[in-house]
Amino acid sequence: MTAIWIANDTSKNGSYIQLKTEVLCTVSCLAFVKHFHPEWKTIFFVDKFTKKYYEQFGILELFDEVNDTLLDEITDINLNIFWAAAKIKAQLFIDGPSVMFDLDFRFYSNLEKMGVFENTDISCLWAEYINKNYLKPQDAFNNINVNWDYNWGNKSFNVSFLYIKDEEFRKTYCNSAIEYMVEASKVIKDEFEKFERGKYITFVEQHMLYELVKKLNLKVKVLIHDYESDLTLPNHIEGVGISYQNAGEYLYHYASGKIEMKNKGKTYVDELNHMYNITNSIVTDTKYLNTFNKIYNISDNESCFC
Repeated sequence: MTAIWIANDTSKNGSYIQLKTEVLCTVSCLAFVKHFHPEWKTIFFVDKFTKKYYEQFGILELFDEVNDTLLDEITDINLNIFWAAAKIKAQLFIDGPSVMFDLDFRFYSNLEKMGVFENTDISCLWAEYINKNYLKPQDAFNNINVNWDYNWGNKSFNVSFLYIKDEEFRKTYCNSAIEYMVEASKVIKDEFEKFERGKYITFVEQHMLYELVKKLNLKVKVLIHDYESDLTLPNHIEGVGISYQNAGEYLYHYASGKIEMKNKGKTYVDELNHMYNITNSIVTDTKYLNTFNKIYNISDNESCFC
């Protein structure tokens, strides 16, 4: 298994900066990977700007491999619109089964013992209904030269955590997404409001994945089975026993919570405290703990954090 994280400065001007909780989240997630799954290979994909940002914390030395070239080679995709394109590109770079973690996702249980990878083709965080954050398919293909044949439905996947077992399927998914992003970048203009632009990446990264999996009749595991309380999972999708109510016992994904964290109020403080306590109570490798605790002890008001 190869586990990957991706940090890309989409503006390409050195303005990349994270909350302290986000920096610690990445280190904690990596520490738990090596604690429960030490045989996994870990790779951090960075560009020249994000590499410099994470170097100041001593984080890069914790990964088995750091790729600092691939993300700087993305020139044919508009990153203002497809801000997560680097995640798709990075997945094409690796071989064999893979797990991709977003920088704001962390877990603290043994994923294999939970059955996350057992009898499944892919695993992700949850299934969700298409909502206002998604494009309607007829709008997504307006003047865009891509010929996809899907029977579009109303469901999608959250891929802040994404396991893909088969390398050929991963290539099909990623190459399809890249084809769309390249063609759409020729048409879509930057004057779109940020919220409107964001609809394109959720469509290509999450909605298309759901439809591709459905078309190929692949088996899916979701970490949280009831994110949408009224969504009945189809037969090809099953949960691993984690409900939305008890998910905090196993994992945490910041999602829209990052907006609330920016004011450094209760949500921010609670996350810092919980992450500190659970990381230090379970992880035993001092290499990861020393770096984690060094960052934890940096003042929240330092210029290295937003």
